[in-house]
Amino acid sequence: MATKRMATKRKATKAALGISAMALALVAATSGVAYAGPGDNNGASVTGVAGVSPSEGCTPGYFCIYTGADYTGTMFRMYHCGEYNLNNWNGVGSWINDNTGGAHALIQDRNYRTLVDTDPVYNWYNGSYNFAPAWHVKAC
Repeated sequence: MATKRMATKRKATKAALGISAMALALVAATSGVAYAGPGDNNGASVTGVAGVSPSEGCTPGYFCIYTGADYTGTMFRMYHCGEYNLNNWNGVGSWINDNTGGAHALIQDRNYRTLVDTDPVYNWYNGSYNFAPAWHVKAC
């Protein structure tokens, strides 16, 4: 009798674990959060900014982000003292702070907490930055 109860408990536990796993998968699939590996910035954009070829260069006075590491992929130029939303930045890219007048650019998370405070003199570039937690840029 005890063996039968143990087998029933095991089946119930397995069923509960299976339901829990399905619920977690459903939450992950519908939460609006995209999980991706490094280098997966395909389709990334910046609200209000057209992406251009990196061959155009990061113009002085701008903060530039790239969908690829080592300043490759699509480049987005953001003028200082603007605030921008990042869309679908889920992997490794790169950035250059070419702001003038000492203007910093902030890379921020979904709650506008600063992840990186870029300084145009001492911390002005990064050729391999994981944008996965980044949601906003304040280029000022």
